[in-house]
Amino acid sequence: MADMRQELVDFSDSVEAHITSRLEEGDAEGLGVFREQLFTEHVCGYLVEYGAIDDVEMCFFEHQHGRGHCKANAYCVADDSSKITIVSTIYRDEPLSTVHRKDLELAMRRALRVFEAASAGIRASMEPALESYSMMQRLEEAAESAVDCDIVVLTNGLAASAIEDAGLPDLGIRLTSQVWDMERLSRCAASGRSYEAISIDLARTATGPIECLKMPESTADYGAYMAIIPGNLLFELYDLYGAKLLELNVRSFLQARGKVNRGIRDTIRNEPHRFLAYNNGISATAESVGIERTDGDALRITSMEGFQVVNGGQTMASIHRARKIDQADLSDVFVQAKITVVPSERIDDIVPHISRYANTQNRVSEADFSSNDPFHVQIERLSERIWCPGESSRWFYERARGQYQVARARRGTTPARRREFDAMVPTAQKFDKTGLAKYVNAWDQMPYLVGRGNQKNFVHFMSMLKRRGEAWMPDEAYYRDLIAKTIIYKRAEKIARQHKFPGFQANAVAYTVALLSYRTVGRVDLGVIWTQQQVSEAMAETMYEWMPGPRLHPELCRRTQCHRVVQEGGVLAKRSGCGGGDS
Repeated sequence: MADMRQELVDFSDSVEAHITSRLEEGDAEGLGVFREQLFTEHVCGYLVEYGAIDDVEMCFFEHQHGRGHCKANAYCVADDSSKITIVSTIYRDEPLSTVHRKDLELAMRRALRVFEAASAGIRASMEPALESYSMMQRLEEAAESAVDCDIVVLTNGLAASAIEDAGLPDLGIRLTSQVWDMERLSRCAASGRSYEAISIDLARTATGPIECLKMPESTADYGAYMAIIPGNLLFELYDLYGAKLLELNVRSFLQARGKVNRGIRDTIRNEPHRFLAYNNGISATAESVGIERTDGDALRITSMEGFQVVNGGQTMASIHRARKIDQADLSDVFVQAKITVVPSERIDDIVPHISRYANTQNRVSEADFSSNDPFHVQIERLSERIWCPGESSRWFYERARGQYQVARARRGTTPARRREFDAMVPTAQKFDKTGLAKYVNAWDQMPYLVGRGNQKNFVHFMSMLKRRGEAWMPDEAYYRDLIAKTIIYKRAEKIARQHKFPGFQANAVAYTVALLSYRTVGRVDLGVIWTQQQVSEAMAETMYEWMPGPRLHPELCRRTQCHRVVQEGGVLAKRSGCGGGDS
């Protein structure tokens, strides 16, 4: 118990240290809402990778609506507007303090009132320049077609009790809620998984346990079962767990393609009895399964622990949409499934290969495999080998979320060693996969991709990276230039915080970096920035002047919800515009 408590304290300290380092980078006072938003952004990064939530946009909104108070820290609207996610944060000055049930329920109700306010058209009385205006506009548009609303409460404290029913009002939309306190977050971070383990009791589902065939006995370090799963069961599981069921690579795959497979939908509508014949099925993994024998000596799967779909996510999502949105009858829909049972200690070794080699209707390309992609492995090796000029510190590439804190804990077994690690690898010199994609795409004059959010931008980055071919690998020169681009971007973020924009700060940063790259036409000496480990004051002053100026301002694109730049007659927009239509 003492070890678990210490792990919790260490995790909490690491989160607070991350927030403090971000504040120090921005020379900000770091009080109140700003610190709360940094906590929200950091924690949401974990939850997006775990599949607990979709890729949310940070946006703080607090307002009096009717007789109640409404508050949100982040939000997300699904591409098809069928689902809305609203995040509300309870941030305490004393981490790990108890958060009582009444406080959790209050946060949920306040988040739900944001949806109510948007549906009531509160946007009409808001200032259009505010970032929250865009949020309320998006929620208002989605309110007409959304069928699900997920309320997510985050806290740096400890929830006093689980909430099964928060007593949320009926707004004509299916409401779900989840609470993530530091204990639950710490368990996920410590597990090293890209998902939170899900326990499924098939006896409690509408269809019950499913018959299966077991692979012959062998010396293999895994087990496998073949089964035919009713479409209604897949709908029920996806409706209950959503993207949590999909292994991280599959979630990235779905983001890249985004749309429901028309062939799957048409088959369900017109020839549901032939779905099994036409569909390639799904491949899934589980850490363990419960098996029983029937009176006829057949095997049935009764439960699954750590169930994850590694291929066939589009089949799952399409079946769910066909039933949820199109009201399709799934009684004649069946899907073949291969369920591979992999011990928890072998997951990182085996599951990526299952994802890579299993067949799906739309093959998942090599670019969809993020953390284990050779590009990212090579960047990690370069970061471990190449020291900054002066040989006193280096940059840390966090190829998988949480690696930095794991390395810090292993090296910093004493206060002195921890201080030594912090000096050698300061948090200001840490960057991750999604950050890398932002820095490169912004410098390559594609800020409209950066404006679409971390996950979508990352998927596009990986797709473009694939075009270089498998033979290409980053070398030391590429790595040094990458760090220089990182330094430029981080300085632009610091400048944006100094301007204290009311909204679209992240977009202002991306477009300023893209504009700097565009106007200098390659004249910026990235080698000098690497050597000095900072941008010149002249460059910083230039970015400061350009960032809020009338020649550079983001404008929301109505059709694609990304951002474009309009400057000097739209030169940059013409060069790299999103093609989303009228703005």
